[in-house]
Amino acid sequence: MKTNEELNCIIAKWVGYKFQPEKLPTHRDPDYEPAFWIDPDDRNTFDIPRYCEDINAIHEAEKKLTDYQKVKCYHKISDIIGDCGEPTENFFNTYHATARQRAEALVAVIEGGTK
Repeated sequence: MKTNEELNCIIAKWVGYKFQPEKLPTHRDPDYEPAFWIDPDDRNTFDIPRYCEDINAIHEAEKKLTDYQKVKCYHKISDIIGDCGEPTENFFNTYHATARQRAEALVAVIEGGTK
């Protein structure tokens, strides 16, 4: 099972964040630069959204899903929460999935390569 940090990084990269690794000083270039992210709007930041803990952040990420991916994500969430077999209750449970559950499902879809 992936950690929150691992899930957050995968989703951040998927929505367009770019990671810039730490630049250690060398004898040719004595300047040190800490690691940071470049957000989708090309601004530097040290933080990425906490998709696993912030329902609004994961909702924003889910907006990038294609229609096909939305269906796949719904089914993944249903698998994660445990499909009860009753459509109305299952829809309700899926609709109220936690940010973490939704992040796990989104990463499964991202890593599954579904378009």
